[in-house]
Amino acid sequence: FGTIIDSVLGASLQRKYEDVSGKLQDIPAHAMDLPKKGFKLVSNNTVNLLSLTLVAIIGYVVTTL
Repeated sequence: FGTIIDSVLGASLQRKYEDVSGKLQDIPAHAMDLPKKGFKLVSNNTVNLLSLTLVAIIGYVVTTL
């Protein structure tokens, strides 16, 4: 369940940069490049923290019902 949440958050929120061939990647080709997809402040580490937090909260709610 946690991997699904991580994948969805990564695909929808994580910043992605376009390389010279047009493919999306996590690292910018140049220092001044702006993200082509996602939010500027959301890195892979941010997505990991968000997914871990959501899984912990959902797990707590499910076990206390």
